[in-house]
Amino acid sequence: ASVNIIDTHTYNSLKRPPVLEPVQTKIFPYGSQTPLPIVGKFDCEVRYKDKQLSTTFFVLEGSGGCLLSYHMALGLELIHIVHTVDNQTDSEVQTLIDKNSYLFSGLGKRTNPFSFKETKRGRTPVPRRVRHH
Repeated sequence: ASVNIIDTHTYNSLKRPPVLEPVQTKIFPYGSQTPLPIVGKFDCEVRYKDKQLSTTFFVLEGSGGCLLSYHMALGLELIHIVHTVDNQTDSEVQTLIDKNSYLFSGLGKRTNPFSFKETKRGRTPVPRRVRHH
């Protein structure tokens, strides 16, 4: 998220809710054309362990939950972003890859991805339950 969000349910449950400032900013959820219903905003200090940061929270109508921005989560060290990719492979892994190289090229083990299971002539297939998740 690019902004910090708190819902009115959580805002009203604070012991001493800060005074809300009017907002002209429009916040849009990802992929939507409709802005979120903003009640107001307030500035505050957020503390986690030994880190403390100043930030702005936007208060939204309803009880949809709260959300910390990416920069806030990074600043409080709630998340850690790793930008490195290790391209080294140890000798055992490389040996397995070399020995089974046919599995790592093309479609792999299947030669015909559109094959169907054949049934014996004159037999009707038994219907099976399809699981719904």
